[in-house]
Amino acid sequence: MPGTYRMQSDLNETVPQGLPPMILEDINQRLSAFLPLTSTWIGRRTEPGCHTSPGWSGRFIFLAAMLCFLPGGTQAANALAGHPSPYLALHAQDPVDWQEWGPEVLARAKAENKLLFLSSGYFACHWCHVMQRESFRDPEIAALINRHLIPEKIDRELEPALDAYLIDFVRQIRGQAGWPLNVFLTPDGYPLAGLLYSRPEGLRQTIERLA
Repeated sequence: MPGTYRMQSDLNETVPQGLPPMILEDINQRLSAFLPLTSTWIGRRTEPGCHTSPGWSGRFIFLAAMLCFLPGGTQAANALAGHPSPYLALHAQDPVDWQEWGPEVLARAKAENKLLFLSSGYFACHWCHVMQRESFRDPEIAALINRHLIPEKIDRELEPALDAYLIDFVRQIRGQAGWPLNVFLTPDGYPLAGLLYSRPEGLRQTIERLA
């Protein structure tokens, strides 16, 4: 079920199919150089539904991540371009103006008197990718987010304390929690509302109600 702890991820669904031979050769060369990095990322996953063994699954994850950096692609749209986290780097092409979590975004939220929109997930989360494709890559929804909110994207593996705090908040108000985790916070950083996987229309309605 989307958004719950029992959610199962299918890593193979994130692996692109039918790539041109020249692109595959370029990726294989990069994989040979950076395979130790993929093992580090995969080895840190310990929760149910995550892949804890490095090996070839690490290659598939890094293959998908490297697509963001192939020459000839579209220019990155936000501040996540080149981020060492494969999950965050995949969101660099979103039209949402994603920022990294930090004191700067809190200061900006206060200065502009806007709510913060904090979205947390991880690379092997199937429904995180679905929501990215359906909502965060949608130009109209992205424009709505950028106009009314200060959006931040976090990798739950890099911000475990913050993610755990928001998970607890969403569990209390919704009765369940998981990923993708999307929380609206006041300019002072206090959680106000939260949702898990949501179809585009549901996300749109929530933003319009809170904005």
